[in-house]
Amino acid sequence: MICKNGVPIRAMPNIHEGAFIGDIREVTQALESGQSPAEPDETGTTAVHKAAANGHLEVLKMLVDHGGDINKTDITGCTSLHASARNGHISCVKFLVEQGADFRVKSNKGNTPMNIAKSNAQQKVAEYLSTCDREKFAWEVQ
Repeated sequence: MICKNGVPIRAMPNIHEGAFIGDIREVTQALESGQSPAEPDETGTTAVHKAAANGHLEVLKMLVDHGGDINKTDITGCTSLHASARNGHISCVKFLVEQGADFRVKSNKGNTPMNIAKSNAQQKVAEYLSTCDREKFAWEVQ
């Protein structure tokens, strides 16, 4: 680890850390340095997952604008929509659905984002996803 006056210095911005903490400046620098929003970590989690899970809407939008895959699954089969639904981040959930996130996708344990929202007492998110499902069904029937 490189230090200056005993304080660790990070040599390069990290897209995953920036997305996790919602630091748009760090994410911007990471993107400018060539880091990809689609690059997964060791658990298959992308920066998009991390921004969505933590409710960082502006960072999430930036990552999607730069090619982040909203339907990419991690090693548990969860997408960024599962992650934002689990934590009740309704603005991120709505954005992901508007961008075409698959709200019917099931994790490795068979849970949809709506199931995850319900099991984590995220009623507002569960209601919204239930509405999306009804609208999609009505559209498919026509």
